[in-house]
Amino acid sequence: MNVRSAGAKGNGITDDTEALVYAIRNADTIVIPKGTYLISRRLQFSGLSNKTILATGAVITNDNNLTGTIQFEKGKNITVNGGTWTRTVLPVKEGKGEEHTFTFINIDNVKVSGVTVKGSPEMGIALVNVNTADIENNHISSCFRDGIYAHYSVKLSYINNKLDNIKDDAMSIHDYGIPDQKKNLTSAGFKQAGYSRVLNNTVNNCYQGFASIGCSNITVDNNQINNTVNAGIAILNSETIFKGSDARANHIIIKNNVLTNNGGKQTIINIPYFNYGQLTTGRSALFIGVTDADNLINNPKSRLNNITVTGNKVQGSFVNGAYVAQIDHLIFTNNSFTNCNTSDSPYCGNIVEIENCTDADISENDIIDNRVKKHHINGFKLNNVTGTINNWKVKGFIKAAGSVFNIKS
Repeated sequence: MNVRSAGAKGNGITDDTEALVYAIRNADTIVIPKGTYLISRRLQFSGLSNKTILATGAVITNDNNLTGTIQFEKGKNITVNGGTWTRTVLPVKEGKGEEHTFTFINIDNVKVSGVTVKGSPEMGIALVNVNTADIENNHISSCFRDGIYAHYSVKLSYINNKLDNIKDDAMSIHDYGIPDQKKNLTSAGFKQAGYSRVLNNTVNNCYQGFASIGCSNITVDNNQINNTVNAGIAILNSETIFKGSDARANHIIIKNNVLTNNGGKQTIINIPYFNYGQLTTGRSALFIGVTDADNLINNPKSRLNNITVTGNKVQGSFVNGAYVAQIDHLIFTNNSFTNCNTSDSPYCGNIVEIENCTDADISENDIIDNRVKKHHINGFKLNNVTGTINNWKVKGFIKAAGSVFNIKS
């Protein structure tokens, strides 16, 4: 059904809300042709399945910043292709929690592709208890929360998306470890959220690049993440959120990513933000570890396991290059860290920190400071690590190439 046949005008003046609702309720394929479609409330649906929205060339403008734009709940096979989904007046502050542009709750098989999201008081795309989603080839900008967000969801693909001016995580996948909240996940045969791919995305000017709390089986590969306030990539257990959570990050692969200018002051949606989190995920461009009950790194209790970090390039980090801790079965190989600690932070200077890890393979990593004035105090610091440690290449430092404490092979 063409929404014009349902009464939509597409002139940017007439309220087309009810015409769009009618078309989506009554057709399986909904065509939104070129034009500007004004809506005054969230397009909200429950129990619908097998819907395809084709909106290439169309502009869907939400005239109400106190509500989300479109939401599907309790269904399957929902596809959105194309369109610019924006606001009449771009938001200037964060919403109250549900004003996402796209929301999918308890949906099996979601596809969002070729979409432009411009301006959201909350998330650009929110996935809650979703089983299987392909989020590909979208451009998401000016969101006051995450660009692409998921919790208690599995089999997600975030591929070839561009994200910029995001005042939270550009992309995220989380499991907070509360059994009552993830009954759909467990009934589908999954103990944890994850089993997902984050590939070939480009991130610019965001609070954090990709973050994941408490998930299993995620691959983060070949992403370019530039200009973040906190980490470019953060994989963690959170003992701050929902104390007693049993969600523990495991079987995570982080490879071939390029992280540039992470961990420092950025201006996002015309507001400057500073890194005050250098005892948490703002400590380094690459953070893999635990935030404790005080949301710091000082007193972690839980552990991660089976983490692979290989082939990544970190350059120009305002803070450290990598903080890696509390891991059983760690592979940390063939990574490079160039000209980090540009801010000369008092909390930084050990460019790669690896602590409290077992069964580790740490080899063939490069740490280079080729500036006239060096900012790398020590190339690396290893503390309480067991495993194999070989072939560090460290060039340029103030004190030492590296320091080691309590190392067992």
